[in-house]
Amino acid sequence: MRNAIVTSLVVLAGLAAPTYTGATSEPPGSETTSEASDLSILVDRWVGTPRTVGALGTGTAAAFVEIDGDSLVFQTGIEDNPSVFHSSIAATGPDTFELALSSDVLTCHGGDTGSYRFALSSEATTLSIIPLGDDCVERALAISGNWWHTACWLEDRDCLGPVEAGTYASNRFNPFGDFTFGEASFTMPEGWAVCYDSQSHLRLQPVPECSDDVGFGIWLWADVAAPLQDCSFLPDPDAALGAANIADYLQALPTLSLERIDTVVGGLSAVQLDLDVVDGAPGLCDGAYVVTTTSRDNATDPDAYGPGAFQHMRLILVDVLPERTVAIYLDDGGQNRYDEIEVVAMPVIASFVFSATPAPIGS
Repeated sequence: MRNAIVTSLVVLAGLAAPTYTGATSEPPGSETTSEASDLSILVDRWVGTPRTVGALGTGTAAAFVEIDGDSLVFQTGIEDNPSVFHSSIAATGPDTFELALSSDVLTCHGGDTGSYRFALSSEATTLSIIPLGDDCVERALAISGNWWHTACWLEDRDCLGPVEAGTYASNRFNPFGDFTFGEASFTMPEGWAVCYDSQSHLRLQPVPECSDDVGFGIWLWADVAAPLQDCSFLPDPDAALGAANIADYLQALPTLSLERIDTVVGGLSAVQLDLDVVDGAPGLCDGAYVVTTTSRDNATDPDAYGPGAFQHMRLILVDVLPERTVAIYLDDGGQNRYDEIEVVAMPVIASFVFSATPAPIGS
């Protein structure tokens, strides 16, 4: 066997890039037993930290491993080499499988085999892949380590969906303006889900609340600004950027009543605003929401958010860079449940870390 490698099992609670500790392993197939696993338990699109694998590195974008009933493929997250290491997969034991490479790639050759052990977290939302030995070193580098499942309620999205209690990271949310995996990390309670994860918007909610409607949960918007008061949802070009300036703008609006305190989120300066709409105030857009901030990242289709006419809402503005601000909303879905969302959401918000160059979760 060429270039056999092994790695130690990493902790399932987080994600970290794989590290290798030796060069001795069992040969592929040595784990074969009559109790081979049903690999349907691994069928998913798994997301993980960026990998640098020869010329196929993902750079800073999330990497993916897709497993179906009889094949595995690694997705780099970049356009030039979107899918590589197409391999057949077959169970060799209750927690082991063997891969056979379909065609040549990098220094690997079609037919190269690899033997792996796997472990799943208690609710099968985190997968750990441990190489026991692989003829194709680059494949082992690409797929080894920890992976989170993607169970987004939107079929064409890669949000994590329901997760176990623990620390997780965004895979697309883009508060710093660079398309980097993990720019926001956070600790989730049991029974919650990452319901949306796009460059402009990250949403964390209890599992039953995941939907396309406004609802109970924590809503984040990247790169926000003070809005025009005409329901166009466009930024006010005359309003200054930054958390303190946006707060000043909102505090001056006759339609809003607010309490303001300076605070810190993830070591970054922030402003916390508790918002209510003044009774009888005009300015409801489409009969629903008073606009407070809007995302500059979606200039052609801007996003807006704010409290309803009889809804209390908390807005926390966090400066991640000068004149680049994240908005975090505590939204009770207009269900008169603000005290409930405050109790569960504030510990999550206290756990937020925003970083343009994040370390792997679990490192």
